Amino acid sequence: MARLEFRGRNVFSMSFARDNLSYIVRYAEVKEQKLLQILQNTSGCSIVYTRSRRRTREIADLLRAAGISADFYHAGLDPDQKSERQTRWKNNEVRVMVATNAFGMGIDKPDVRLVVHYDIPPSIEEYYQEAGRAGRDGRPAFAVVIAARTDKGLLTRRLAEAFPPKDYIRRVYELAGNFLNVAVGSGFEKLYAFDFAKFCMLFNLREAPTRSALTLLTRAGYIEYSDETETRSRVMVTLDKQELYDLRLDAVSDRVLQMLLRTYTGLFSDFQYISEPMLSRTLMLDQQQVYEALLTLARERAIVYVPRRSTPYILYTTSRELPRYVELPLAVYEHQRARMEARIEAVKRYVFSRTDCRQAMMLEYFGQKEAEDCGRCDVCRSRAVSARPVSEIEAKILEMVGVQRSMPASVICRWTGGDSDEVMAVIRSLADRGRLRLSGVMVSAAD
Repeated sequence: MARLEFRGRNVFSMSFARDNLSYIVRYAEVKEQKLLQILQNTSGCSIVYTRSRRRTREIADLLRAAGISADFYHAGLDPDQKSERQTRWKNNEVRVMVATNAFGMGIDKPDVRLVVHYDIPPSIEEYYQEAGRAGRDGRPAFAVVIAARTDKGLLTRRLAEAFPPKDYIRRVYELAGNFLNVAVGSGFEKLYAFDFAKFCMLFNLREAPTRSALTLLTRAGYIEYSDETETRSRVMVTLDKQELYDLRLDAVSDRVLQMLLRTYTGLFSDFQYISEPMLSRTLMLDQQQVYEALLTLARERAIVYVPRRSTPYILYTTSRELPRYVELPLAVYEHQRARMEARIEAVKRYVFSRTDCRQAMMLEYFGQKEAEDCGRCDVCRSRAVSARPVSEIEAKILEMVGVQRSMPASVICRWTGGDSDEVMAVIRSLADRGRLRLSGVMVSAAD
């Protein structure tokens, strides 16, 4: 601050408000039908987020069967598939991309009109980021969460699965060592291919809490577990500079080591991603020569080398312990669990409140006190409808049906404004009194 010659401490902040984005929650026990209804009554480029890779394909198939152009995307696709699907969507050859949160990072498509979260997001931070991919061109756009009554219990279950009991975590640690044939006191800096599905099946373990247990053991420093479908090569130097100087290496291994030290920073303190093809081109060596040199350096304990892999692995960052000596620090378990619980409670409030402005709740979560109601979210629009006399809403509905003669109820709800459930109640009342006809999703004039 002083070097910039500010007279006082200045804090520059921007509001998290998006004046063109309407935040909406729709409640449905059959989410597939609600999603189809939303997409059939909106237009423009869209993203549908789900938390399951399998469900991305299932939902894309559902949309295509209903005549909606759609494709799916998740981290398990190969790079060519990812690139091709991104390009088609960005060029508007596909209207809807059904994806996990692997989609969207680094993609700046300004004309996204709709982002739908088919599953409840895990945090307000993640939701704000993903919803914010709609309407970047400044034109009106919608961010919709589809919620069911069972989702509250699902959020609570997520917390239990993310932080299983400590005894369960210790048991997973012990079973993993047995599965990999790692003796107590051994395994330090050794890498093992790890068939996660086979491991869970063999020991009758549920996948979600078991994956979380391995992640927590990684954070606690006992292992490094990766379930990525493809991982880049990594290297960390384990000797100091004098010890490296004293090594007796063959010429190729020495050249590779020197190139590593010149090319990559931070090798002495942490793992760094490396590129064997780049080293090969720079040193004018075959890739096999580079690979063998890296293995030689690893055998000499000069480096820890984690080759590029297409299968999950476990790297023991300490020798295997007896389970009773496995400790999970407060910062790894209790503190992180409390943070996740707070995030889940914030999501529950955002999704299931029917009285508070969606955007105001979000702004308050991010620390913007006394945020004004947006006037655009489903809660604000519902208030606007509730504030109007029922006769006024009836008159507007009858006027629309009188002109169009027949139209979908969802279109009437959208044009009338406000909460669709309340507008539907008025439509049903008019139908009961014979003022109009309601057949399935269609509303028609009575005469």
